[in-house]
Amino acid sequence: MENRTPTVSVIIPCYNAKNTIRGCLGGLLEQDYPSFEIIAVDDNSDDGTAGLLKTFSGVQVILNKANHGPAFCRNKAIEASKGEILLFIDSDCLVDDKRLISKHVEGLREPPVDVLGGGVRGIGRSAVAKADNYSHWFLNIPHSANKVGTHLTTNNMSVKRRVFDQMGYFDARLRTGEDTDFCERAVKAGFKLGLKSDAIVKHHDRENLGDFLKCFYTVGLDRIPTRRRSRHRYWHVLPFGFFSSLLYC
Repeated sequence: MENRTPTVSVIIPCYNAKNTIRGCLGGLLEQDYPSFEIIAVDDNSDDGTAGLLKTFSGVQVILNKANHGPAFCRNKAIEASKGEILLFIDSDCLVDDKRLISKHVEGLREPPVDVLGGGVRGIGRSAVAKADNYSHWFLNIPHSANKVGTHLTTNNMSVKRRVFDQMGYFDARLRTGEDTDFCERAVKAGFKLGLKSDAIVKHHDRENLGDFLKCFYTVGLDRIPTRRRSRHRYWHVLPFGFFSSLLYC
């Protein structure tokens, strides 16, 4: 794969994404990369997302008959894909870089890594959205040259197929935090993680404090037990429940 152009499968889980999916698919369909496919999985949306997906030529659409969550959708697309590299993008991300796929392929190759995360910039006008954007920027962009930890996010992440072949897919039992679980398992299996700061997508961040808190509370319900099970380096100081979490805050 290092001496030729590997094929890429771009995978997008979608749920009620009618307002954002155009910006995602429109940018992906204009990529300069010579050999890629796009697979979108609709997770039983009720806002017309499935019908909208079918209007995009060049996009393979998979429809779920029930809502199962993003991990299930990604696994279903992996099974249907043909690429040597799997690139995961979320439906609420705006893709406006025609070289996004090319940059992921380059990042996996030099220096060689097995799982690669890209940069994320937030989109939003409120103070909450700007704060969310800063956290994305601070963690994913200026420090990409530093040592990468054990967590990359699936809204902009590429994986060599052999990683899935050797260690399995995402844990479909998790509604959130499946990227944490996957990356922890990948590191323990000996695969190398990397971060490429100029492979950027723009994410529609939460605009109000209630949505922000609800999102991260829900993420914590899955992510904290996952890091405790995997014996993450800070697992012993993680909260054990709602009240201990409140005390930490």
